Formats: sequence, C-alpha cells, structure tokens
Amino acid sequence: MKEKEEFLKPVITEKAKELIEAHNIPFDTFLKCITAMITSQKNITHANIDVFEFYNKGKCEPQKSISIEVCIEELTTDEKVEIMFKLNKLLHTAFPDLPSHFIYKCSA
Repeated sequence: MKEKEEFLKPVITEKAKELIEAHNIPFDTFLKCITAMITSQKNITHANIDVFEFYNKGKCEPQKSISIEVCIEELTTDEKVEIMFKLNKLLHTAFPDLPSHFIYKCSA
C-alpha cells in the first residue's frame, strides 16, 4: 500500500505553495490533507497542484486560485463526476477561505 501512497503524492508548483502560505495555511497541513483526499478515492492515478489565474472585467490584477488536477481512470463519467463533487466539497470544508478547486484532467 505504501507504493500507492507515494504514487499519489501530488506534484505542486512553487507558485501554488506561495499562494497557500499567503492564505496563512501551513503548506505541510495542506499537502497532507490533499493527499488524504485523493488517496481515499479509487482510480485516481495522479494529481498536480498549480495556480489558476483569471481576469475579472475591469480588474488590472488577476484573481488567483489553487487548481488541483486529478486523473481518474477506468470509471464511468457519472462516477468521475461524483468523485469530483465529493473532492470539491471536502476541499471547501477543509479550507473554506482558500480559493481552490479540483478539476478532472488526464494528460494525453
């Protein structure tokens, strides 16, 4: 089982780490929580954590949020959607003041 947990360790960018810490969330706490969330779900093969930037109309600076990409394999679309909703609910329960979201993305 240890091999699976190591395989599911999220890859995180330095920009994401900085944004997490800017919200007064200890990085280690965040990473352990995210790792537990994805490890608890079946068929997640990898996770990448980065910063998603977008511009609101009339704003000069981009809005930023933490984007957690996960790849889910060998499940139906309905099962994947259910997992994504569950992960996002867990994320917002654990870190309600951190702009963040899980998204489904598998590299080609």
